Amino acid sequence: MFSKLRDYQVETVNYYEWIATCQGPVGTPYEGLPLRIQINLPQNYPWKCPRFKFLTKMHHPLVGMDGTICNEIFDDMGEWSAARTLTKEIFYILYALGEIKGERSVQNQNAAETYLDAYDLWFQQARNIASGQ
Repeated sequence: MFSKLRDYQVETVNYYEWIATCQGPVGTPYEGLPLRIQINLPQNYPWKCPRFKFLTKMHHPLVGMDGTICNEIFDDMGEWSAARTLTKEIFYILYALGEIKGERSVQNQNAAETYLDAYDLWFQQARNIASGQ
Protein backbone atom coordinates (compact mmCIF):
# COMPACT_ATOMS: atom_id res chain seq x y z
CA MET A 1 0.00 0.00 0.00
CA PHE A 2 2.66 2.52 0.99
CA SER A 3 6.11 2.40 2.50
CA LYS A 4 6.50 5.75 4.20
CA LEU A 5 4.61 8.78 5.33
CA ARG A 6 4.40 11.48 2.71
CA ASP A 7 3.92 15.15 3.52
CA TYR A 8 3.70 14.42 7.23
CA GLN A 9 3.43 17.58 9.36
CA VAL A 10 2.85 18.16 13.05
CA GLU A 11 1.53 21.24 14.77
CA THR A 12 1.76 21.64 18.51
CA VAL A 13 -1.41 22.81 20.26
CA ASN A 14 0.29 22.55 23.65
CA TYR A 15 2.87 20.31 25.25
CA TYR A 16 0.44 17.38 25.51
CA GLU A 17 -1.68 17.83 22.38
CA TRP A 18 -0.38 17.68 18.83
CA ILE A 19 -2.11 17.47 15.47
CA ALA A 20 -0.56 15.45 12.68
CA THR A 21 -1.57 16.06 9.08
CA CYS A 22 -0.65 13.51 6.43
CA GLN A 23 -1.89 12.28 3.09
CA GLY A 24 -4.31 9.39 2.97
CA PRO A 25 -2.72 6.11 1.92
CA VAL A 26 -2.66 4.88 -1.67
CA GLY A 27 -5.33 2.34 -2.56
CA THR A 28 -7.84 3.60 0.01
CA PRO A 29 -10.77 6.01 -0.31
CA TYR A 30 -8.58 8.53 1.50
CA GLU A 31 -5.77 8.46 -1.08
CA GLY A 32 -4.19 11.90 -1.42
CA LEU A 33 -6.62 13.56 1.00
CA PRO A 34 -5.25 15.47 3.99
CA LEU A 35 -5.99 13.47 7.13
CA ARG A 36 -5.72 15.17 10.52
CA ILE A 37 -5.01 13.07 13.60
CA GLN A 38 -5.09 14.45 17.12
CA ILE A 39 -2.36 13.08 19.38
CA ASN A 40 -2.80 13.36 23.14
CA LEU A 41 0.33 12.64 25.12
CA PRO A 42 -0.07 11.53 28.74
CA GLN A 43 2.00 13.36 31.34
CA ASN A 44 4.23 10.30 31.72
CA TYR A 45 4.89 9.89 27.97
CA PRO A 46 6.89 8.05 26.60
CA TRP A 47 6.30 5.48 29.34
CA LYS A 48 2.55 5.50 28.72
CA CYS A 49 0.83 5.15 25.34
CA PRO A 50 -0.51 8.30 23.63
CA ARG A 51 -4.13 8.49 22.44
CA PHE A 52 -5.01 9.12 18.81
CA LYS A 53 -8.22 10.45 17.25
CA PHE A 54 -9.11 11.47 13.70
CA LEU A 55 -10.15 15.09 13.37
CA THR A 56 -10.96 14.49 9.71
CA LYS A 57 -14.47 13.08 9.38
CA MET A 58 -14.13 9.40 8.53
CA HIS A 59 -16.46 6.64 7.33
CA HIS A 60 -14.51 3.54 8.27
CA PRO A 61 -15.27 0.41 10.30
CA LEU A 62 -12.28 1.01 12.63
CA VAL A 63 -13.02 4.70 13.24
CA GLY A 64 -15.92 5.86 15.39
CA MET A 65 -18.24 8.70 14.42
CA ASP A 66 -16.35 10.91 16.88
CA GLY A 67 -12.98 10.00 15.31
CA THR A 68 -11.91 7.47 17.94
CA ILE A 69 -9.63 4.80 16.56
CA CYS A 70 -10.02 1.10 17.35
CA ASN A 71 -7.31 0.28 19.91
CA GLU A 72 -6.94 -3.22 18.48
CA ILE A 73 -5.08 -1.89 15.44
CA PHE A 74 -2.12 -1.38 17.75
CA ASP A 75 -2.25 -4.93 19.15
CA ASP A 76 -0.23 -6.33 16.25
CA MET A 77 2.64 -4.09 17.35
CA GLY A 78 2.74 -5.65 20.82
CA GLU A 79 2.70 -3.91 24.17
CA TRP A 80 3.45 -0.21 24.37
CA SER A 81 7.12 0.59 24.77
CA ALA A 82 8.97 3.89 25.16
CA ALA A 83 10.98 2.83 22.09
CA ARG A 84 7.90 3.14 19.86
CA THR A 85 7.71 6.43 17.99
CA LEU A 86 4.76 8.63 17.14
CA THR A 87 5.71 8.38 13.47
CA LYS A 88 5.42 4.58 13.59
CA GLU A 89 2.08 4.80 15.39
CA ILE A 90 0.66 7.18 12.77
CA PHE A 91 2.04 5.00 10.00
CA TYR A 92 0.28 2.01 11.51
CA ILE A 93 -3.01 3.91 11.83
CA LEU A 94 -2.85 4.84 8.15
CA TYR A 95 -1.88 1.30 7.18
CA ALA A 96 -4.91 -0.07 9.06
CA LEU A 97 -7.22 2.10 6.91
CA GLY A 98 -6.50 -0.25 4.02
CA GLU A 99 -6.10 -3.52 5.92
CA ILE A 100 -9.50 -4.17 7.48
CA LYS A 101 -9.57 -7.52 9.25
CA GLY A 102 -12.79 -9.12 10.45
CA GLU A 103 -11.52 -9.84 13.93
CA ARG A 104 -11.02 -6.18 14.78
CA SER A 105 -13.50 -4.36 17.00
CA VAL A 106 -15.88 -2.32 14.90
CA GLN A 107 -16.19 1.34 15.85
CA ASN A 108 -18.69 2.25 13.11
CA GLN A 109 -21.27 -0.47 12.47
CA ASN A 110 -22.84 1.32 9.48
CA ALA A 111 -19.49 1.64 7.75
CA ALA A 112 -18.69 -2.01 8.49
CA GLU A 113 -21.97 -3.24 7.02
CA THR A 114 -21.59 -1.12 3.89
CA TYR A 115 -17.97 -2.23 3.53
CA LEU A 116 -19.02 -5.90 3.60
CA ASP A 117 -22.26 -5.65 1.58
CA ALA A 118 -21.52 -2.91 -0.98
CA TYR A 119 -17.78 -2.17 -1.09
CA ASP A 120 -17.96 0.28 -4.03
CA LEU A 121 -20.67 2.30 -2.28
CA TRP A 122 -18.64 2.32 0.96
CA PHE A 123 -15.54 3.45 -0.95
CA GLN A 124 -17.40 6.41 -2.49
CA GLN A 125 -19.10 7.34 0.80
CA ALA A 126 -15.78 7.18 2.66
CA ARG A 127 -14.09 9.41 0.10
CA ASN A 128 -16.95 11.92 0.06
CA ILE A 129 -17.09 12.18 3.84
CA ALA A 130 -13.32 12.55 4.29
CA SER A 131 -13.15 15.19 1.56
CA GLY A 132 -15.98 17.17 3.14
CA GLN A 133 -18.56 16.57 0.38
